[in-house]
Order: sequence, then structure tokens, then C-alpha cells
Amino acid sequence: MATILYISKTPFSKLIIQKIKEQTEMELIGCVLYTTNGLVIEEKPNVVLLDTELIALPEVTAAIKQLKAANPFVKVIMLVDSSQLDDSIAFIEAGSDSIIEKHTYYEDKLLLVILSIQDAHYYAPSSVILDLLERLEELNVSWKMEFIFQ
Repeated sequence: MATILYISKTPFSKLIIQKIKEQTEMELIGCVLYTTNGLVIEEKPNVVLLDTELIALPEVTAAIKQLKAANPFVKVIMLVDSSQLDDSIAFIEAGSDSIIEKHTYYEDKLLLVILSIQDAHYYAPSSVILDLLERLEELNVSWKMEFIFQ
């Protein structure tokens, strides 16, 4: 069973809470209001939903690292606004386990992602995947140039 902790600086989505509670293979163990004082989490969830809306990028990456340091096996799913998709590479580098863009009906996708990350899958919007592929290509070209000139 996936035990889920929901962290947000904005009001918690009643629809997300409802959909999780409807699932027999998921249990919502808490909703924690994000503050700039850092995260104090006593629960040991399998999955953390981190809604990044209204949280600055350095704080988000620090929160991911803090969650992973406290529980290396926790899966951290980022819930991001479309305006934050450009920060997705930083989320990946910090250790997030999936990124979901908040848009119409994203709550239904969230349930599938929670189940799939238990099997070591990673979900991200296609725009994030394209950015990641471009970055990998740049690194590949850079590496080849260094190799040629050595």
C-alpha cells in the first residue's frame, strides 16, 4: 500500500484528497502546510506529493533533498504549474521521482503516477522530456569535442 503525504503552500486540493481516499491501495497519512522554516515531518510515507506553487526554486530543491535525506526510499512527486516547467531540470537534479503539470484532470493522472513510480518508473510532461533530451545532446556534443581535442 502506498502511504502518501501531501505538502503544499496553497490550499490542499480537495479533489486530490478525495481521489486518494477512494483508492484501496493508497492511504493519505497527512497534509502538511509548507513553511519557509523547513519541513518537519514525523511520518515515513512511501510517496510525497509536493505542490511547488508559490515556493521559490531554491526552497523546492532544498525540500526535495531534505525529504530524500530523511527517507532515501521515499518517492517525491512534484505538482507544478505550467509556469514552473522550466525549473523541471533542477527538480530532477535534486532527486524528484516524477513531475506532473497541474492542468485540467491532472488528478486522474496523479493516481496512475503514484502506482507506476512504485515500479521505478518516472513520469514527466513531454516538454520536460524534450528539454532533458536537448540537454543530454548538448552534453554529448561537448564531451565529443573534449575527446577530439585531447
